Amino acid sequence: MTTSASGNSSETFVSRGYLQWRCRRGMKELDVMLVRFLEQNFEQMDARQRANFNRFLDEPDTRIWQWLLGREPPPVEAYRHFVERIRTLS
Repeated sequence: MTTSASGNSSETFVSRGYLQWRCRRGMKELDVMLVRFLEQNFEQMDARQRANFNRFLDEPDTRIWQWLLGREPPPVEAYRHFVERIRTLS
């Protein structure tokens, strides 16, 4: 991930390759779901959505898994969008 010369976080650029690498998790099921989501949605995501997805990937596997199974809601509104979309692709 790189930041623009101005240092403005809203201008942060997150590459597809970087996010794809981050989608590789400790759980094969998550790998498949997250990579599928990224492949089908990356081009439509703006810089803010890509940065939010990057932060989403900071969460532990077990937490993301609980969200995807619907056992608990994501605490961040931006994450809810990702969870809903990932669940519809599964």
